[in-house]
Amino acid sequence: YSFSDPTVAAVGTNDGNVQIVFGLGTAATASCPATLPATDPNCANAVNVTDNNNVLPNRPIFGVRFDPNNALVAYAAVGGFNQNTPAQPGHVFQVTCSAYNCPSFTWKDKTGNLPNVPVEQIMPNPNLPQQVFAGTDWGLYYTDDIKANSPVWYAFEGFPRAMVWELVVDRGFTTLAAFTRSRGAWVWPLPNAAIGTPNADLAVTNTGPTTATVGNNVSYVVTLTNNGPDTAQNVVLTNPTPAGLTLVSVTGGCTTLPCSFVGLGNGVSKTTTITYAIPSGYNPSTMIVDTANVTSDANDAIPANNTATVNTAISGTGADVQLTISVPATAPPGKPIVYTYTVTNNGPAAATAVQLDSTLPSGVTFASNSGDCTSTFPCTFGTLAPNQSKTVTTTVCVPPAYSGSNPIVFNGVVSASSSDPDTSNNSATANTALFTDVIFLDGFETCP
Repeated sequence: YSFSDPTVAAVGTNDGNVQIVFGLGTAATASCPATLPATDPNCANAVNVTDNNNVLPNRPIFGVRFDPNNALVAYAAVGGFNQNTPAQPGHVFQVTCSAYNCPSFTWKDKTGNLPNVPVEQIMPNPNLPQQVFAGTDWGLYYTDDIKANSPVWYAFEGFPRAMVWELVVDRGFTTLAAFTRSRGAWVWPLPNAAIGTPNADLAVTNTGPTTATVGNNVSYVVTLTNNGPDTAQNVVLTNPTPAGLTLVSVTGGCTTLPCSFVGLGNGVSKTTTITYAIPSGYNPSTMIVDTANVTSDANDAIPANNTATVNTAISGTGADVQLTISVPATAPPGKPIVYTYTVTNNGPAAATAVQLDSTLPSGVTFASNSGDCTSTFPCTFGTLAPNQSKTVTTTVCVPPAYSGSNPIVFNGVVSASSSDPDTSNNSATANTALFTDVIFLDGFETCP
């Protein structure tokens, strides 16, 4: 029944229909024909305002309630899910009749930001008609302004996430009662003013590496926290993929982005790990900028902590191949000298077609190579993975009558077909001094 006119009532059906009945409570007279609509205003007249479900979804209508001050305005609570009627989504609808007996009417969707869950019952506040409560399968919601084109709904603070199958008010309009399927009955004094927007300080942090390398993945850990004091409603976390990167995965508190939470309680945190791939063609001079941001319907006194950004520099590209030479500090003439080349790929990428070459000092004779190369120079190694090394041990002969430079300078150079970000370490030299004092020579010095 209507709050303001006892001759008007409404009914909703499981097949998606709403009918408003006018003229209730009048005595039956001979002027009330069996076939309606009746012409006598004293006769009850049921008007089907469903309008072939052009706006109102063809889903169960679990409840219909009138505006407290106007019997020509009613609200319908719609069950089911939007997926059942994708062309007519929504869960709360308002119908307005143009006059008594509803010669014409208009439907409006008042679902706003309500979650996509069945609404079991609807109840305007008789003390504040623009304030409306909605009992859903996911708790109790309210809006302070049902007149808005898209009302903002809030979860009722402190109410359990339980199915609310009925909402009623007492005759004196002092109390709202909510009846749940699993958590009993709840009552609150009906307010005479707006409940207001919840207050919740949402904070987001973002942690990630300061440097990353081309061809690898990079991950960021985003933590969203409600510092209270109230539950934050309709929380949305965004973290757009940085330009030039490819999203690999989203795990943890969120599994997709943007990520939404109907409500986030005081003290509750959600941690999400986001991983991107850095393609091989990524410009190494471009900083990776990863930004996380959170919004909600709550009043946030500290908006500065709603956004967190991490800047990640590209530490290098290609493959940095390096050569070192280890030689004895001294050696006698007429004896072999053994020294070692070490070729290392410092990364970050694999080095391809790696080659080591060396030119022997004048007057020195090559004897052999061993280790990762047993042929004469140049030595080829193919592909070296990041941090992989190759070692070559070289033996040479210095004849007894050696007359070349002293110390002897050994040299080498390494190259690769892949790009090298640092070529200054591609070559190396090392010195070995010869004994020239005849005291150390016995005349029997030989080389292999």
